[in-house]
Amino acid sequence: MPKILQKTYRKARDMVDVSIYMASSSTSSTCNNSDVKKNTEIPHRSLIEDDGSDHMQLLITNQCVYQESVIDVNTSTSSLFNSDYSSDSATSEDESRHFDNDADDHDSTKVEMGNKPIDLNSQISEWVFKHNITLSALSDILKIFKKGGDYNNLPSDGRTLLKTPRCVLKELVNPGEYYHFGLLNCIERLLAKYKLSHSLKLVEIYVNVDGLPISKSSSSQLYPILCSLVQNPQHVETIGLYHGNAKPDTANCYLRKFVNEVVYLTNNGFINNGHFYNFKIKALIFDVPAKSFCTGTVGHTGYSSCSKCNTRGIYHNNRVCFPPERDIQLRTHHDFISKSDPEHHANTSILEEIPDFDMIQDIPLDYMHLICLGVMRKLLILWTGAAKPPSKMSSRDTKTLSAALVNNSSNVPCEFVRKSRSLEELKRWKATEFRQFLLYTGPVLLKDIVSRDMYLNFLCLHVAVTILSTKRYIAVDLDYARSLLVYFVQTYVTLYGKQHVSHNVHNLLHIVDDVARFGPLHNFSAFPFENYMQKIKKHLHKQDKPLSQIVKRMTELNSATSDTLPQEKPKKVAYNEHNDGPLLPGTSCPQYKKLLCENYVLKLKEGDNYCALLDGTVVQIKNFVTGIDGGLVLIGKKYRNLENLYHRPCNSSEYGIYLGSNLSNLKMWNVKEIAFKYFPVYTSVNQVEHQVGLIPIIHCNEF
Repeated sequence: MPKILQKTYRKARDMVDVSIYMASSSTSSTCNNSDVKKNTEIPHRSLIEDDGSDHMQLLITNQCVYQESVIDVNTSTSSLFNSDYSSDSATSEDESRHFDNDADDHDSTKVEMGNKPIDLNSQISEWVFKHNITLSALSDILKIFKKGGDYNNLPSDGRTLLKTPRCVLKELVNPGEYYHFGLLNCIERLLAKYKLSHSLKLVEIYVNVDGLPISKSSSSQLYPILCSLVQNPQHVETIGLYHGNAKPDTANCYLRKFVNEVVYLTNNGFINNGHFYNFKIKALIFDVPAKSFCTGTVGHTGYSSCSKCNTRGIYHNNRVCFPPERDIQLRTHHDFISKSDPEHHANTSILEEIPDFDMIQDIPLDYMHLICLGVMRKLLILWTGAAKPPSKMSSRDTKTLSAALVNNSSNVPCEFVRKSRSLEELKRWKATEFRQFLLYTGPVLLKDIVSRDMYLNFLCLHVAVTILSTKRYIAVDLDYARSLLVYFVQTYVTLYGKQHVSHNVHNLLHIVDDVARFGPLHNFSAFPFENYMQKIKKHLHKQDKPLSQIVKRMTELNSATSDTLPQEKPKKVAYNEHNDGPLLPGTSCPQYKKLLCENYVLKLKEGDNYCALLDGTVVQIKNFVTGIDGGLVLIGKKYRNLENLYHRPCNSSEYGIYLGSNLSNLKMWNVKEIAFKYFPVYTSVNQVEHQVGLIPIIHCNEF
């Protein structure tokens, strides 16, 4: 049989198997820099006891609720949101104009199984998006279905089934073109994905604008306008999409349709499914270049470029820098509108037309670009070459740190998409890798490599970001985080020189105010939008007419998800049965390899088998088994010795961070006692019988 026919046959066979399954399932170094300490005092905390028990209690309170039932989930649950549709050859705009979209001429084909009809059209559409079935393969399968059986009502072309639009109505925005999906349409889809939408009276959204290069071989680029619901920021929708060989000539022309909709909805509200909602833009989230472009202000190399204060930069060592000042005058919305600092403005922004929107306070600093891709990346570059001794690591220390990172890569928990990489690949590190180093691996691995002053400076940033990423810590330690960041910037000047106090380093002095207004850092970060933009990029399958391709694929996806996706997946607790042990008296089978919690997964695999209990006990998990009463229990070893990883600027135990050693014999606990998951970081290449750094995973909700 020819290969093409073999491929089509296999896809047809799989399609039949899937339809049968769906139908049946419906029924059943040591260098000291003393100058750092001369004029700067390390911030102290007066609210926390030395043993850290109060903060440990804050950390473990109400972390997770478990179901008592045990559910085996060997069958995968489909989700269109986590899949990307691929096509070998996207339909061109000219072809689609001549395509007879006969969607209205075909009723949905329903197969009766028992007393419940199966909407085969919807099920096939879901299958297409879940498994990235190409458009040509889909059409071939539909033709096979129509040749036999009772499927004559199925369309013969995949474009009809997926409701592909015949034409895309774009508009000219020099030097490219723009398509507007509509803000209200996006809001309606976001509300449909939020199970408590009926209880809302005010709909608030985050909006993001950023550039997205299409390829490395051309200047072709996208500029999407994205939004997410404040209460459910992980779901993102596209309001509008621009494509061109350069960014739009003017932001006001690019943003005009979006702003018009915002003004109308803010003044009038809207009705959705019988409920009236008021509307507000909670925040506009930009990186620095996009903020400058959209707000009509000068870029980060300008002397008056800070968007939060009137601090004026200085020119030093061939760069503009922002050494810390004693008195900082904050900008206000009135100052912005009246252009009281003319050197800060390049032109007038259309965003000023938005009602009840503060051009200063409602445009927060972005955690992803400011801290992860900004300050943390800058520190690593300084340590590995840009700085001068003694603030630069030796070649030997650099290799030691790289080896430690690689050694720990196999133990990175499953909640982290990227594993730790060598410093040789630093130029290719992503934002999540810098975040992982700052919050988890860095505090453990840097301890015996950099000087004490450099380590203390880094720890001030680490502790501050830990506080600002945790809602419970923000409530009691917000001012402490502010003082830590002030100390970090002051000592940064002494360690690395004022020429390295960049726009990003300066803005650390302002980010605490944004946390006070919007909550934890991940609430208003660009991480969800950045992830979503990569999905947009995957809709492209050839270079011709990229905007039309993306609009058609997104229209197909929106049509499919609105009809076939459930609002939420059922919760599972324990799964992946095994019989490998260990067992203790009073326990029995079934045994499980994984425990699914609300925001994370615990496994028997190294790296995913460390947790804290409600009483503060830290456990290395060895098994999940059935207890004598039929409930689920965990078998593991308790860490007898828990030491502070660091004592300055505070005891690490105050935030649940330890060096663990001396494991006990096997013990067992009810899974209801689990409080949160730990990130283990090994201090030695030999991971047996050595201390392990234990750091709580504080931002699982972002993944």
